[in-house]
Amino acid sequence: MEFLFLFLAVGLAAFVVWLTVRIVNRGGRWVKRTAVAMVCLPIVYVLSFGPACWMAASPRVPGSQDGPRIWMRFYFPVGALIHVTHSENSQPLQRWITWGAGKKGRVIVPTDRSGQNWYGFTAE
Repeated sequence: MEFLFLFLAVGLAAFVVWLTVRIVNRGGRWVKRTAVAMVCLPIVYVLSFGPACWMAASPRVPGSQDGPRIWMRFYFPVGALIHVTHSENSQPLQRWITWGAGKKGRVIVPTDRSGQNWYGFTAE
C-alpha cells in the first residue's frame, strides 16, 4: 500500500512539473484550466466536509450505536487527519462540523476506508 502512495505521489509531482513547463512554454487555455482545477478541487473537497457532516447528522439518542453513514467514507481522509493530528480538541473545527447538526445533534466521521473506526462529534 505504501508503494502505491509513493507511486501516486511521484506521478502527481511529475504531472505538476509537466503542467508548469507547458504553461510557461505554450500557455494553452486547456492547460490553465487544468491548473485551476487542480487547485480548486481540493479546496472544494475540504469545504464540502462541513455540509456533508450536517447532512449526516443524527439526533443524539442515549444508548443508540449508530455508525457513520456509508457515503461519509468519501471523507475518511479528513477523518484520518483529525485522528492523527488530534484536531478533535480544536473548537473551530468542531463548530464547523456540528454547526448545521442542530441542537444536541451528533456527527460521526470515519477515520478509515472500511468505516470501522470513527470519531463522534456532538453539537453543544
